[in-house]
Amino acid sequence: MTGSVIPFLQQNLKTPFIFHRTLLTAGIGESMLAEQLVNFEATLQPELKLAYLPQYGMVKLRITATGQDQLILKQAIESKFEGINRDQVASQSVRRRRCRPRRQRPIIPFALDVT
Repeated sequence: MTGSVIPFLQQNLKTPFIFHRTLLTAGIGESMLAEQLVNFEATLQPELKLAYLPQYGMVKLRITATGQDQLILKQAIESKFEGINRDQVASQSVRRRRCRPRRQRPIIPFALDVT
């Protein structure tokens, strides 16, 4: 299959390249995160898309690049990914749980590159 089918499909079908980068955040909700990234989203190039992927206790931010030139897409997604201010996203997401005083611990926000 990898020796004959995939090369045949690559030669006869012109499918775009797709790249993803993911940033994992915790301790901040999707809507608050979206508010902090309004300016970032406004500067995205047309071939780049930002997806908010909420899960329990965290939100994954995925940047997807789609197009025909693999090198240009990779550079575009890397430069935009570095444009996300991880310190700002993490520092504004501090919350505290309501627990008994002896067990009260803050939720430690973080932003982690999982790609």
